[in-house]
Amino acid sequence: MKASSIKLALLTSAAFLAGASSAAMAAPQFYAGAQAGYQNIDVEETVSGNWGSESTDYSGTGLAGGIFAGAKFDITPEFYLAPELNFGYSNADGGVSDSGGGFSSSYEVEAKQTYGLAALAGYNITDATSVYGRLGYQWTKFEATYSASGIGFPSISESESKTFGGVRVGVGMETAVAENVALRLDWSYTDYSSESFDESGDTLTYDPTESLFQIGVAFKF
Repeated sequence: MKASSIKLALLTSAAFLAGASSAAMAAPQFYAGAQAGYQNIDVEETVSGNWGSESTDYSGTGLAGGIFAGAKFDITPEFYLAPELNFGYSNADGGVSDSGGGFSSSYEVEAKQTYGLAALAGYNITDATSVYGRLGYQWTKFEATYSASGIGFPSISESESKTFGGVRVGVGMETAVAENVALRLDWSYTDYSSESFDESGDTLTYDPTESLFQIGVAFKF
């Protein structure tokens, strides 16, 4: 996407989400940056088939990182609103396994690409430091893998990917380290909708949530 298109999308989103005054919209502060950190996913998995259904909870961890871009609109000297886009990737994964009677099976889910849109509401503590709250919607691709093997049974390994969507909330802090450079600490929580996969005759339903802590750097322009 071209830089001009990104700016236009941010301006349009800000006008809709914030209802900012025309004076504030006349001089937005555009910014872009990169971030990376630690991700934790919690998954409620339900397996349904000819033998009934069974639910299991498990967690996974991994690294996450990506880029973001936004535009700040000053509502007052202390308060601002900012629509923000983000794109990223992670490798957080987790799973559960079972074995017995010469047969073993495992289910695993791994987070992949992610993107989203959020509205930030911030408060300037000082001229250099601000805190903000986040409310948005995030889409993340998850890959589900089912594996099974046993004596007298052929080995099976099947994978399928789907994109999950969910509401993201969070808080963060930014502090300037140079005239047009700021460091960011950001924590967010995402509650994704459930999605189902068909694996070897069974229906696997995954209901994931995500906790994400990242450190980033933003460049104003």
